[in-house]
Amino acid sequence: MPFMILSVLIQLLLVIHIFKTGRNTTWIWVVIAIPMVGSLAYVVVEIIPPFMNSYKGKEAQKSMVKILNPEKEFNDAMQNYEIADTVKHTTDLANACMHKGMYKEAQKLYTQALQGIYKHDIHLLLGLAQAEFELEHYAEVKAALNLLMEKNPNYENVETHLLYARALEGLEEYTSALEVYEALETYSPGPEALFHYALLHRQLGNEEEASNILQKILRVAKISGKHHNKLFKEWITKAEQALK
Repeated sequence: MPFMILSVLIQLLLVIHIFKTGRNTTWIWVVIAIPMVGSLAYVVVEIIPPFMNSYKGKEAQKSMVKILNPEKEFNDAMQNYEIADTVKHTTDLANACMHKGMYKEAQKLYTQALQGIYKHDIHLLLGLAQAEFELEHYAEVKAALNLLMEKNPNYENVETHLLYARALEGLEEYTSALEVYEALETYSPGPEALFHYALLHRQLGNEEEASNILQKILRVAKISGKHHNKLFKEWITKAEQALK
């Protein structure tokens, strides 16, 4: 009996879907006249292909591949690199190494790719700076980002400026770091930069300023929608914990 109820419910939902999406009404008779088989045919023919070609469908495919074969990205990148160490293949392998936490290998690959017409490439310089940061080579991070900004003066990116601020902090250039964090406060879409800004103030003994910034993160979260809070959940949670 429960199986029959489920079958009827599925048929009803699919009939509603057919009407709402303007599908050929012949599908209604197929779904109703051939229980389960007709429903399965409709899903396979009409729902799955468009979904798989959509952005969400492609993201779902990528997620499934990562679950079933977590090493695929790295293995494919390594294979392509071994066939031909082009700039693209080198960059893909460097990115894959970053995802695996192989920062030293990534640093070498980004450096290798920074040649010829690509020696001032934004993405390669940013990738190199990220690898150097994970290796705690803060002077190298600063140098890579200075070169990036010098050769690409119109490039504006929150991630790049945040990385620069954190490198300055690592170099104990606190005054400069605070200036970059302060600038980030005016245009950063999320609370990550603010959180690091607050922690630096706390490190320097400016507890009141740190507390004000952390409270600002929570105020914005309170008046923002679910999307904001879901997207920045990590930093909102960290701000709550830091205030405790």
